[in-house]
Amino acid sequence: MSGTILFVDDEHEMRHMAANYFDSFGYKLLSAENADDAMRLAAANAVDVIVLDVNLADLAGKDGSNLIAALKRGHPAIPVVLFSGLNCEDEEVKDMLKAGAERFVSKVDSLNDLLKAVQDVLSH
Repeated sequence: MSGTILFVDDEHEMRHMAANYFDSFGYKLLSAENADDAMRLAAANAVDVIVLDVNLADLAGKDGSNLIAALKRGHPAIPVVLFSGLNCEDEEVKDMLKAGAERFVSKVDSLNDLLKAVQDVLSH
């Protein structure tokens, strides 16, 4: 399977590691370090799935559900997978799932788990 992933994370190391990992499976990875970059890249590219960190530094104190809502308004068919150090019981994660994210994968899990989630949402 292949496709284009918009990977949104404010940690440079995580973006770099994900780019290398997904590239080895034939995916093209577009990296964004903040909400503005995510919106710009989503508007300018054909994206198949968005992987979104829940706690972006530029969204500190703001509702991450707004970013998902904005992404979904412009691209309703693109699935969003949350990737975070938080757990699925955290209120912000629950709110973002209600706002339209399809899946949640903990950063405690491996990139293999994230790959499986990406493949799963792309196959539906």
